[in-house]
Formats: sequence, C-alpha cells, structure tokens
Amino acid sequence: GGTLVRVNLANANRINATVVSSNIGGAGTKHLMGQLALDEAHGYAYVIQNDGGGALWRVNLTTGDKVKLLEDFQKSPFGLLLTKDLHFAYYTELGGAEGKVKRLDLNTNSYEVVATGLYNPYYLAWANPGESAIYVAESGVGRVSLINLTEIPASVHAAVTGLPNINTRSVTASGALPARLCGSSRKSASSRPPWSPAIRKTLRKNSP
Repeated sequence: GGTLVRVNLANANRINATVVSSNIGGAGTKHLMGQLALDEAHGYAYVIQNDGGGALWRVNLTTGDKVKLLEDFQKSPFGLLLTKDLHFAYYTELGGAEGKVKRLDLNTNSYEVVATGLYNPYYLAWANPGESAIYVAESGVGRVSLINLTEIPASVHAAVTGLPNINTRSVTASGALPARLCGSSRKSASSRPPWSPAIRKTLRKNSP
C-alpha cells in the first residue's frame, strides 16, 4: 500500500520525513497515490489511490488512522479538490478523450458528473477564491481547461493550450485572475492566456 509522510520544509528530504500513515490500500496493492487535499483545521488529509478501481481515503494526521470513503471508480482517479466547507470533493477520472470530473457529496457519499470530454484529466486547482471555477490539467494534449461551475450543466473552456510538455499533469493558480499556470510532469510552463470576457467573468465570480 501507499505511504503518507510529513516533511519539514526547513529540512526537506525523505530520510527525515515522518510517516503519518502507511499501507494505505492494503498490503500487496499498488501504492500510486494521486492528488492530496488537506483539512488542516480538523487534522485530516484526503488522498486518491490510483489502483485498479481506485479509492478515496481520509487519513487522520495525528493518529494515522484511515477511512475509505469511496471505491470502485469507473476509471482510474487522480485529481482531488475539496470545497472550503468540506461538503464536496471534486475528483478526476482518466479515460483518454473521455475523461471526467465528478463531484462527491462527503455527507452522503453520492456523486455526480460535472464535466466530460476531458483528455486524461489529472490534477485540479481552484480558479478563484469563491470556488466558482476549477482548472484541470489534461495530460497528452498540453492543455489546461477551466470548468465554470456557475452554469448548469458546468461549461468547459480551454484556458491554456500548446504547453511545451504535452504531458500536463499539474496546475497552480494565484489570485482571482492568475497570470501564471504551471503544468507538466517534468517541466513548468508559464503563460499569460488571452482571457475571454466569459472566463474573466467566471474567475471574478464570488471573488473578494
């Protein structure tokens, strides 16, 4: 199974890391873990396990105890994002050109499809403080897309294309109108995309 460790950033190396929880997923399973989401206020970490049907785990950062919240995903899961109120978890499912982003209700463990037609969607990031839009890195096409959650159904727009490394795996954003997006398994790419009026409106939604 996988292992979750805590690293002191003042002395960041694996040797001095503290094991928080081990054998996530059980002995004999693959230990490929996806995106990590922290609930520091309550002392929990949420982590996606990409193994077979996949699983979503909640790990107690103090005791290391772990609880499986969801399993048997339709496709391999990888990305994970929590809302500030801890009501919902958004997660990605790979699947070539048929990748999806889904929303899990953490109170009922029921889920719904938010976006489809994404190309191997990997990690996720909030596009603004109001959590009205999500960036998703699409691996294999060098693209970062924006999911507008204010629309029903949610709409998907290409935010950045033509990244130098097409194996885009991660994305970060800062501020309500980010000027820099980074996304790649090995390299980082900066971009100042030509934000359309629709995307600018979405990013400003619920922003301070």
